[in-house]
Amino acid sequence: MNQIERRFEMKTRNRTILNVIVFLTIMALTGQAGAGIQPRLEGSLSQPDAMVVTTRTSTTVAIERAVVHLESGALRLVQGGSEGGFLQIEAVGLNPESRYMVLTEQTPIYAFSGDSNGRYSARITDRIQIEGSVMVRHSGKPFAFGLTRLQVIDLDSGLVGIAGPEHSKTDQAGTTPLCGNDPQSSGQATATVQGDFQMFTVEGWGLAPLTELTVIADGIPIGPAVVDDRGYLLFVAGNAPGTGVPLPPELGSVADIDEVLVVTPDQAPILFGSFDNPCDDGGGGGDDPVDSGSISICGDANMMIGSMDWVVFADGLQVAAISAFELPSNAMIGVAFDATLMGSAPAGPRGDFFVTFSSDPFGGELPFPPNTPPLDQVQTVDLTAGDVIVGSGTFGEDCEWIDPPEPVDEDFTNLCPVDPESFAAGETGWLTWDDGSEDFFVGVYELQPSSTWTLIVDGHNLGAFTASNWGEINLWFSSNPNGGHDGNPGMEVLPLPDEIRPVSSIDSVSLVSPDGAPIVAGSFVDGCDDIPEPPMPVEESYTDLCPVNPGTSASGMTGWTVWGDGTETFFVDVFGLGPNSTLNLIVDGHDLGAFTASDWGDLNLYFSSNPGGDVLYLPVEIQPVSSIDSVSLFSPDGAPIVAGSFVDGCDDIPDPPMPVDEGYTNLCPVNPNSFATGQTGWIVWEDGSEDFFVGVFELEPFSTWNLIVDGHDLGAFTTSDWGGIQLWFSSDPTGAHGNRPGMDVLELPDEIRPVSSIDLVSLVSPDGAPIVAGSFVDGCDDIPEPPMPIDEDFTDLCPAIEGLAAGNVGWIMWEDGTEQLMVTAFPLEPNAAYQIIVDGFDLGFFEAFEDGSLWVDLSSNPTFDGQFQLPEGVQPVSNIDVVEIRDAQGATIVTGSFSEPCSMEWIFESDATGLCDGAGLHGGDSLWWIGTLNGTVIEESLAVIFWAVEDGMTYSVEVDGFNVGEMIPLGRWDGLVFVLNLGDYGDAPIPDELRPISGIDVIQILDGNGQIVVSGSYENPCGGDNPAGDGDGPKGLAGGHSAD
Repeated sequence: MNQIERRFEMKTRNRTILNVIVFLTIMALTGQAGAGIQPRLEGSLSQPDAMVVTTRTSTTVAIERAVVHLESGALRLVQGGSEGGFLQIEAVGLNPESRYMVLTEQTPIYAFSGDSNGRYSARITDRIQIEGSVMVRHSGKPFAFGLTRLQVIDLDSGLVGIAGPEHSKTDQAGTTPLCGNDPQSSGQATATVQGDFQMFTVEGWGLAPLTELTVIADGIPIGPAVVDDRGYLLFVAGNAPGTGVPLPPELGSVADIDEVLVVTPDQAPILFGSFDNPCDDGGGGGDDPVDSGSISICGDANMMIGSMDWVVFADGLQVAAISAFELPSNAMIGVAFDATLMGSAPAGPRGDFFVTFSSDPFGGELPFPPNTPPLDQVQTVDLTAGDVIVGSGTFGEDCEWIDPPEPVDEDFTNLCPVDPESFAAGETGWLTWDDGSEDFFVGVYELQPSSTWTLIVDGHNLGAFTASNWGEINLWFSSNPNGGHDGNPGMEVLPLPDEIRPVSSIDSVSLVSPDGAPIVAGSFVDGCDDIPEPPMPVEESYTDLCPVNPGTSASGMTGWTVWGDGTETFFVDVFGLGPNSTLNLIVDGHDLGAFTASDWGDLNLYFSSNPGGDVLYLPVEIQPVSSIDSVSLFSPDGAPIVAGSFVDGCDDIPDPPMPVDEGYTNLCPVNPNSFATGQTGWIVWEDGSEDFFVGVFELEPFSTWNLIVDGHDLGAFTTSDWGGIQLWFSSDPTGAHGNRPGMDVLELPDEIRPVSSIDLVSLVSPDGAPIVAGSFVDGCDDIPEPPMPIDEDFTDLCPAIEGLAAGNVGWIMWEDGTEQLMVTAFPLEPNAAYQIIVDGFDLGFFEAFEDGSLWVDLSSNPTFDGQFQLPEGVQPVSNIDVVEIRDAQGATIVTGSFSEPCSMEWIFESDATGLCDGAGLHGGDSLWWIGTLNGTVIEESLAVIFWAVEDGMTYSVEVDGFNVGEMIPLGRWDGLVFVLNLGDYGDAPIPDELRPISGIDVIQILDGNGQIVVSGSYENPCGGDNPAGDGDGPKGLAGGHSAD
């Protein structure tokens, strides 16, 4: 991304916020806000006002377990889970009067207060996946894997605690931080002893991708390790089955390890640390917090409904996180500091609300407007819905707080496994509260992901429920689902069936498969005593699966069991494989088929002679399992990856060839417009074969580049969707040392052999322009430094006619004399041609991309494919003033001036109301919104959603008596939810009869028979003041609706 693209991205974030707000609001209306937009909270919350504020993330792997020490108290942060993951927060000794914020780097991710005893506990999970919008969180990576430099701020005192690994070293276990020579690099080492079992683990992050390193403890080399393509290092050594690297005998007990060192092949230290004297990288710098504070937000009767928490950093960055609850459902909430409007965002379906403002917005953050007061001077915070203030707070003033209902009776019991082939277990319990309501919950884990189970309580079938992607079912039933004691926030609360009330009389609880087979069961009376004991193993054996290929860290374990009922089972667990790689399982020469590893490179297979659920059938060829000897995994081309023997262990697995010579060097950027970098290297093996590899990152996704080695063109290669190229060449592509799992191995060309003589390596564009280059002899010394800018300027392109299009133009004068002009605009007509005029000079027509964006880069010396020749008629670029973009008919779409810059002011307004049936029950919603640019209305939309549908029925919508069309089924909720979208983001335009859209009032949904099924009014929202309801329906924005 060049400089103008970066600047354009920042400048257009303000514009795209409007589109995002609409997207978020529609998501909220369709019930997706809770699942697709808002991070969830799971766990025991001591304060209901805790809210997640999750925005910016890092690409570096996070610490797995850490402790934050504050002046009083301490917090423990634990990352866990599989898909999505979670961050567990446990705190003691907090100041009950303080409010705390957890940050990663400079991004607020959580704000909370301790209880009256200074304790707090919560589990934060992140499920944000907004495809096609501002952000796609982590590209599917687990939540906590994106967090680095975790820190906690006491917002009242301003004191900061930096998260670091737990340092308490004992005879059983210990963890110490590892510091790096590079300030961006760090890590941790962990030693664990449990009986005879020992394990030593080293993690590092922020390292050079694909670097080969060696781990050393107290001067003794433990083994080799390779940094992955994300810059993350994981090294595991131990004496337990399945451990990747064995511990050297001379090391003794890992509990006695003091000094840890991670070095390169030339012995240069990369990470270092000590268990006895932990290092301290000190942190510090421009991203340290220098000031912070919090303002409580009060609602009706001065009751606490939220807070505004803010932080100022040493580099000038300011962030403010606003969280609240009990706001009007789905309402657009405006946020004002000292009566100055900061911006707006929608509340969720349950009235929960969060938004983050930043002086340097990123991802889902909103920008502070230019007139924002300094955060340390803000005295008042107001939340508005329409013209009505729904929450306000004043610095230094507290809100009232009513303690939530307390349980007066409760009981809990375990849910124990019934199926011997399952590890599923859980807990169930019930509570009765002092307000007379009752709750019942069930939590089961270790189920098959996405499997479906039926909940049976005292013989009553409460319905079928589907396990999560990580194999959990968590259910909470309540006689008062909307009460203030509805269990874990973020968990849907279901109505408590009358047939299991009173809950204190519940006895038996079980989960059963669709065919009636129980998997877990329990009893409040007898515990697990009356649950028949599952069959027990009568014979079993296990053995390691050891790596056969030195280019892999893959290893694992296999085993078999004969059960008391005669069932035989066999399993294979392997980790460290290539993500999504396909491998064949061979047992005693029998090919059991091809299996695919997970996204994380794990393969877990379970076979049974009596399978159930997702368990695989045990082939008769390998029965009885007690006779199994050899087990191995092969790649599709026949290369072995791991192997083991029940008879000989790994003794008979031949040691793979080892390197006898190797060399590495960096690939440095050559193009000043690129941040691409990488590494290249070669290896000579003891069997005479040779390997050569190249890894380059930060290229444009799906771009094509030619690899040039000592003047030899090895071919054209295309980058991945994340902009990387990884190539591995070998003189023996199918050999045991020529394959890194997940990476294709190419034939090593003869013209670059022997590899030890290779010097120059570069990637060049199809027209010959280099992007990165390096030398094994001189490193990057002889690669000329790219020229630097000596002068530049940028300005906005504003709409010249009614429309949404806007853009940016900039010029750069480079020190080598090159001149560059860049023009961008969005959104335009996809694939349409547009003319660029500079001070009356015609640059020609350029075609917009399929997404409607126009990106034009012109240079007096074009260096890459897609860069155009800059005409002499607009040189020198420093004299350019007026720039226009015209359509094919000659109409000016956007225009801008360097001498008289234009300005763009976006304003949007919206309103929402509920739709109820004759009994006042909530069955739908309606929302309109209008966007204006510099005072001109350029976008407007109306959305209506209905979910109280009747099977096979059709529906239409009337607005103020005018029929606006038929509703259509919504996506994957086909037949369950109907919608009608009109306007710029809709399926049809808004009829003139409804303009101005801000003046509409009554919304009615009619069935195919012409009968009104639900209706609502913006002036008099159903429920509350609406005679059609009895207070049970949803209220729209308090204070009604105005067409002004």
